[in-house]
Amino acid sequence: MTNNLIIDGELPGAVQAEARRLLGQIERATNTAELQAATYRAEGIVRGIEVVKALRASDIEALYLLFDVAATTRMREIGGHTLGS
Repeated sequence: MTNNLIIDGELPGAVQAEARRLLGQIERATNTAELQAATYRAEGIVRGIEVVKALRASDIEALYLLFDVAATTRMREIGGHTLGS
């Protein structure tokens, strides 16, 4: 799935390292405020990559999906509501 981008090393090294770091922040969030901040950072980085066309559109979409799934999963784990609500 989308996590394969990171696991399989399909991303350039610097992007892969940053994606791992951001994913870790999402997964370690202890409350909704931390989770929201980490998710916004991750989305911002992906948006920047998208703007400069540094990756294929399919890889960018996979990164957005990766962070969204991770954030939704973490939100459920910490007992919050979905980020948009």
